[in-house]
Amino acid sequence: MRTGVDFPLIPVGPIDAYFLGVYLGDGGSANGGITITSADAEIATVVNGQAGKYLLQVHQYPAGQAHVYHLTPGRTGGQALLNRLARDLIALELYKKTSELKFIPPQYKFGSRTTRLEVLAGLLDTDGSLDGGYYDFLTKSKQLAEDLAFVSRSLGFYTFVREKSSHDQFGHEGLYYRVGISGDISKIPTRVSRKQAPTRRQKKSVLRTGFTLKPLGEEEYFGFRVDSDQRYLLDDFTVTHNSGKTMLAKKLGEALQKKAMLYGNLVKLVHVNCRIDRTLQAILVKALSSLGYAYPSRGYSFEELLHSLLEELKRSRTHLILAFDEVDSLVSSDPSTLYTITRLREISQGSQVFSSLLVSKTLDYLKMVDLSTLSSIQWNTVSLEPYSGEQLYDILLSRSVDAFNSGCISEECLQLAADITSTYGDARYALDLVYRAGKAADLSESHTVMPEHVRQAKASLPPQFRKEELSYLTKHQRIVLMAISNLLKKSDSTHVTIGEVEKNYNSLCEGMGVAANHHTQLWSDVNELARKGIIETQLSGKGLRGRTTLIGLSLVSAKELIGELEKGMVTGVRG
Repeated sequence: MRTGVDFPLIPVGPIDAYFLGVYLGDGGSANGGITITSADAEIATVVNGQAGKYLLQVHQYPAGQAHVYHLTPGRTGGQALLNRLARDLIALELYKKTSELKFIPPQYKFGSRTTRLEVLAGLLDTDGSLDGGYYDFLTKSKQLAEDLAFVSRSLGFYTFVREKSSHDQFGHEGLYYRVGISGDISKIPTRVSRKQAPTRRQKKSVLRTGFTLKPLGEEEYFGFRVDSDQRYLLDDFTVTHNSGKTMLAKKLGEALQKKAMLYGNLVKLVHVNCRIDRTLQAILVKALSSLGYAYPSRGYSFEELLHSLLEELKRSRTHLILAFDEVDSLVSSDPSTLYTITRLREISQGSQVFSSLLVSKTLDYLKMVDLSTLSSIQWNTVSLEPYSGEQLYDILLSRSVDAFNSGCISEECLQLAADITSTYGDARYALDLVYRAGKAADLSESHTVMPEHVRQAKASLPPQFRKEELSYLTKHQRIVLMAISNLLKKSDSTHVTIGEVEKNYNSLCEGMGVAANHHTQLWSDVNELARKGIIETQLSGKGLRGRTTLIGLSLVSAKELIGELEKGMVTGVRG
């Protein structure tokens, strides 16, 4: 989970926050002059306003499709006043800074929420662009990119920074830094009309996120503890808290160690990844290593290693908990290993020095072992829930940044993919769906991934839409379904409203010479289609006046469904 923050109040900077953002984005200073380059009238208004504040004259020069605004001293003591603006920039250490060296001064980076929003807006109104529901910002300054990301994250927006090779206006290639910002970006007070984001319609929060664990090997590590609620922020404003089956296993071991110490007992947890340590011999070598004994990976039999381990545990009066992570990998290669694991306590001849903790994605591996092995397992099972729709959306959003060019896939399409795959809670399934949607967009020579491409991709993945379901629909249910499909095929949206469906349904009925049903029966048909899984419905969120029902397709593309329905219209349907 990420979060925005409010910093302690500090004195405001000398320059207007929005104008500072404009200057950082498209400004320059040299030889006593200040220049701003922009093609937008809104920026020109701001420049003229600041010129009036500093009693400066503005000279305007054409520069391609843009204009250069040169702020110079007037004839009535303007030189001293210009020096005041220059001194303000000097005080902020920004005067004569080239584009590669720009940064956001601390007074603005750690300023009030309003200050940070204004700086962010000024930067986006100059060097930013609005694409597919999120902002893109490109700069040659690594420090400015990192500062911008810091400000954006501190305000509660999802933000990433990527290196990018690009060309300037003269065709020279160089290294740039791309900053992407998403979330409820309508809160950013941009002033250039074409860069003002609409109200976010997605109900999912971009602040909810997942993470992956990577093994770092066995070394000396140091931890720390914080007071109060024992939570703290990472540099990307992630609130730390633990999750995942591996972390859960380790935390269980820590809890047992602490509990045992209260009674004067020693408990040690050794975590092994069975995809890395693929044999019981390798696992025992790791267990001995954790106790301070160096054994070679080869040269000793399983029995010799086990004897040494048990003797050391008895000598030190230590109870060992071996956590077999990804145990299904070990069992699938040799089902007899699970039997050996379950018998280790018996082999220890009654001295309670060993326990095992089995960690896997599913319990399917138990189908590979015999009944005698199953009967020997004394277990308590802890099951972790599959990924939620929110978590899948976060994963897709993060991966899409690297997989797609800027603006090629919208948050709405990612949300549709997350909603479709949330039934299964499988991240790989969700990633495969978006990958196939991208391929579908390529095949149709579309520059962007549309909701229809996501639906086409879903039709190629199990579970697939069963066309025979259409033969069991009534005539009016098919007409309702045709109305939904027609609207979605023509729309860039993932859903249509019940009002739009009813209007199109009435038009279709009129064209077919069929008496249209009233709203109550239409509503009943929509619910029946949803119950059959042919369509999916949800209540609208922010961005629409009032509350209405949104209708979408998840198992089949609108184009394919229209084709099947048109066949049925010819061959006849139930009344």
